[in-house]
Amino acid sequence: MRSRIKYFVTAVILVGMLSPAANISAQVANNEIQKKSNMSEESAVEGPLERIKEFVEYMKMYKDESKIKLTDAEKKKNQEVLDKISSILDVPAMAKSALGTYINKVSSVKINKYVTLMQKLVEKIAYPASSEYFNEIIIQYKSVKKIDDTHALVDTVIIDEKEDFDIDITYKMFKSDTGWKIIDVITDGDSLVLNYKNQFTKIIKDKGFDHLISLMDRKLKK
Repeated sequence: MRSRIKYFVTAVILVGMLSPAANISAQVANNEIQKKSNMSEESAVEGPLERIKEFVEYMKMYKDESKIKLTDAEKKKNQEVLDKISSILDVPAMAKSALGTYINKVSSVKINKYVTLMQKLVEKIAYPASSEYFNEIIIQYKSVKKIDDTHALVDTVIIDEKEDFDIDITYKMFKSDTGWKIIDVITDGDSLVLNYKNQFTKIIKDKGFDHLISLMDRKLKK
């Protein structure tokens, strides 16, 4: 049961597992984020902790357009939320890391196609599921561990009172020129990027990189 829940949580966080507010100001959003945190105060507004809180809040705001009929104005706002999520969850970086050494053995054209497919799959599958899930759980923010000036870990706990379980989630962060970004999600000690790397490298080794792209393309078109 727990392994099945872990799989779901990992999947929705990225495939996250991984958007500004539709109809509230940035200041209001920050106030709401602060209210929901039980963690010690982080000095920098754009620090790794605040970025994770921002990520979670915008995930909750995202609407699944396949299930909810939106007006043109609502669609525009929903796209803004999606853009914000994508600015925090660095899917391209995670996708490239998942290739391991194969990233140096494949043409840049194919790498770009692979990254684009990964981003689209995340947007199509993960974000809608994550939005629904994040609205049903409690998130406790435990600690921020600065590894160096550009790397940090944010430890959280997801509590699902409905299913009566909790799971440790650690976000691995990288400080880019545009702010802190999520580059990996570790669920109960299991790295999402490493899990993808194990799957992808096996596919590439057995049937080639083109087959991996083909599988992703078919998944996207379902």
